[in-house]
Amino acid sequence: MAIDKNKIKQNVAKFVSLKKYPEAIREQQKLVDDNPKDIPTLQYLGNIYLMAGQKEQAVPIFVRVAELYHKSGFTPKALASIKIALREAPDNTQAQELYATFAEQTGLQRDAIDAYEKLVNSYTVLGQLDKAESILSKLLDLSPENIRYQLQHGDLLTRLNRKEEAIPSYLKAAENLVAQGKIKESAKIYERVLQIDAKKITALENSVKNLLNQKEPQKALELLETVVAGKETPSIISELKADILISMQEYEKAEAILRRIAEKFPIRGALLQRFLRLYLSQKKFEILIRLISSQIPSADALHLKELEGAFEE
Repeated sequence: MAIDKNKIKQNVAKFVSLKKYPEAIREQQKLVDDNPKDIPTLQYLGNIYLMAGQKEQAVPIFVRVAELYHKSGFTPKALASIKIALREAPDNTQAQELYATFAEQTGLQRDAIDAYEKLVNSYTVLGQLDKAESILSKLLDLSPENIRYQLQHGDLLTRLNRKEEAIPSYLKAAENLVAQGKIKESAKIYERVLQIDAKKITALENSVKNLLNQKEPQKALELLETVVAGKETPSIISELKADILISMQEYEKAEAILRRIAEKFPIRGALLQRFLRLYLSQKKFEILIRLISSQIPSADALHLKELEGAFEE
């Protein structure tokens, strides 16, 4: 049955003028029910709720208006509507997320970032960590080199017991900290990664090698020593430390480290290459020949070929 829209609008105007808001809301709702997607009609219902001091009822309506504007391609108007919702309910996560999305789509990147940050905090406080992590992923898309976001993302994934997924964010943060010269801070992140997966020692190795390539041996040494401070040192860390000391021409210290490793492991592969660098750098050919010769009796066919290559070098 068709409704008399003009009559209803007159009733709404009369009740609003008399500040009889419940009656005005009841009449305006009839118009909304007749055409739920009519934006001006919805907006006015929201405004009447605000006049009546009923923010909780008004906010979802302005959120709905914003969604309809956005679906129709009027994102700036959607943004204006969602601002009303946030003005009345700043902690409404649905409104926060829509505002961030609309701001991003209209090129207001700084506003979008601020809104996403607030949303991460809101979801974290509410204990909705999966949603907070999802929003942090969006922040990293907008600001991929932001160390704070990288660490926060890793921490959230860890709290969600998705530790393996946290590693890439932690490693990126550690690399960026090294690039900024914040070696001790970076070392703490590498420690965290190694606690999750000891095999990621290769990432630390790459970072050390990058510092050596950049002629920064002191920073490389500080990074290694901070990571292993007070802990048992894995052989790969000791070998990396020897690399650093060789680059610094601290040959005696490097040799002492390599000799200690050689007491536990045969001189093969990377360890052999390190001895080669150590003695060739000092032109100590006789010592090198004796060292290689001492390994021949215990070498299998594959390692004999490797030792022959070392002789040729």
